[in-house]
Amino acid sequence: MYETVTGARVAYELYQRLSGQRDLETYQSQCIAGIVEYVKSHPKASEDELAKEIAKQIQLFQFKVENM
Repeated sequence: MYETVTGARVAYELYQRLSGQRDLETYQSQCIAGIVEYVKSHPKASEDELAKEIAKQIQLFQFKVENM
C-alpha cells in the first residue's frame, strides 16, 4: 500500500513539473495579488488608472506564461 501511495505522489509531482501547472497557478496568483495591492494602495484611483494597472498586470502574466 505504501509503495502505491508513494508511486502516485511521485507521478503527480512529475506531472506538475512537466506540465508547468504549478508555475501557471503561481503566476496567476501573482497577477491577482498585484492588482489587489494596487487597489488597496490607491483607493481613489480612477477607472482609467485601474484599467491601466490591470492591463499591465495581465501583460506581465502573459509574458511569464509565454516564457514558461
